[in-house]
Amino acid sequence: MTKLWGLTEEDRELARRANERVEALEKKIGRKLDPNDPVLLSILSSHPDTPFEPLLPPPKD
Repeated sequence: MTKLWGLTEEDRELARRANERVEALEKKIGRKLDPNDPVLLSILSSHPDTPFEPLLPPPKD
């Protein structure tokens, strides 16, 4: 398994598929999504193909 910038081929493939799903959803709803939107994070993190963790911590109330 090749690592590049700390990511394995499998990690990059999972990220690519997650990006494709986000782009398809953005096209369907006609707007860009906020990467820290709790609903989007919930959808992505619950998908079995892509263990997704947000890049930024959730906002503090």
